[in-house]
Amino acid sequence: MISRKVSIDKIVLFFLLVTCLFFSFIGRYNNFLICLLIMAVELYVLFKVRKNKLLLFMYLCIIYFDYSVIFGKYLGQPIQRLSLVYQQIPPDSEVRSIGLMCLLLFQIVIALLLPKIKKDQPLTCDLFSSSDSVSYIVTAICAVMVLGYLFLNSIIDARTIYEYAIIMFCIGFYITKHNILCRSLLISFMVISTLVNMYQGGRIISLMPMIAYFVIYIIHKIKSRTLLVSFISVVVLFTFFGLYGDLIEANSSSHSVTITDLKNTMVERKFTLDTAVSSHWTSLTEIAVARDLPVRERAKNGVDFLTKYTLLGKKANYTQIYDISLKYFTHYYGGFIQGYFYYWFGYLGVLMVALYISFFIRMINGINKKSYHYTKILAIYVLATIPRWYLYYPTILFRGILLLTIVYFAFVKLLKPQNKV
Repeated sequence: MISRKVSIDKIVLFFLLVTCLFFSFIGRYNNFLICLLIMAVELYVLFKVRKNKLLLFMYLCIIYFDYSVIFGKYLGQPIQRLSLVYQQIPPDSEVRSIGLMCLLLFQIVIALLLPKIKKDQPLTCDLFSSSDSVSYIVTAICAVMVLGYLFLNSIIDARTIYEYAIIMFCIGFYITKHNILCRSLLISFMVISTLVNMYQGGRIISLMPMIAYFVIYIIHKIKSRTLLVSFISVVVLFTFFGLYGDLIEANSSSHSVTITDLKNTMVERKFTLDTAVSSHWTSLTEIAVARDLPVRERAKNGVDFLTKYTLLGKKANYTQIYDISLKYFTHYYGGFIQGYFYYWFGYLGVLMVALYISFFIRMINGINKKSYHYTKILAIYVLATIPRWYLYYPTILFRGILLLTIVYFAFVKLLKPQNKV
């Protein structure tokens, strides 16, 4: 009976996928219906992964980002600060429908490929002792990176710093289970970098080390219901501070902003995240530009990203697609991961990246006590960087993972070759 029910779910999802691809091919869209389907499929996935708190957390983030787009731009009160920017593409433009369809196709493929969900397992390890030199080395590197970010920010690209720093935080928190001193220092560095980033307006980026610590040491100790309540509380808190900054900027003074103003505006916006709305707009500009460029040129850019840029970084002289779209539209960088892959390979690219994310979902779902340490650290990294790779740049899931792999095996395989890695 259960297998039959699952089969019916998959059949319905497959039929929905084929139907969406068909209407996309003939260019017929209904934005309202697409929005409803996005939320329906995501709630279905959320229900399916509820027993695995790691995947539950992952999908709570994704749902909130997509919810912010849907209710912040399509079904709810538009965010006024971005209204003028959005007017560069007419409301009835097919570009907006394609942007929504990319979100829907991505979610349908994820739902179709969901494995049988297992209960989550703790991600801590016993790989190193409290006196192990590797813990001190990783902690020292984190210290150098944080200090470099604080005092050399004008010289070194902050984006590059955090691309490397989050790797060291993930490894550091993972291996310092028995080293209270190193773990305490890492927490201090995390708090310092978080405060600096939040002061500079980087709310999303500042969350990554905190998420890494959360999924390693806390998430397996709480119930799913507690996780849900905590997530909602954090959303309200971050929405509050983000909105407070927006209102101060609009009124040019903090004295003219009252609690009533904040409460009313938060309710009007339905607690949406303006960062997600801004990133969605960047994706729309990429889609708009893609429609006017040759397929071969766009595909070459995608292949170069997946090969040359992943291996060489900035030395590859790769042209980022948000820089390409910036020549034609005003935007604030970033972009949903689906927008990047649509630019490169059309709807096929959206299906490709959905398959790629499904691989990580299966990996996280399959983690147990016998899993390799590398697999656990990779899971921590993917979870900690969700805001980054879903809303900003897919670099995290390609070049970032390559760097993580190199760093991990440099420390663990070379310094502790007798351990199961």
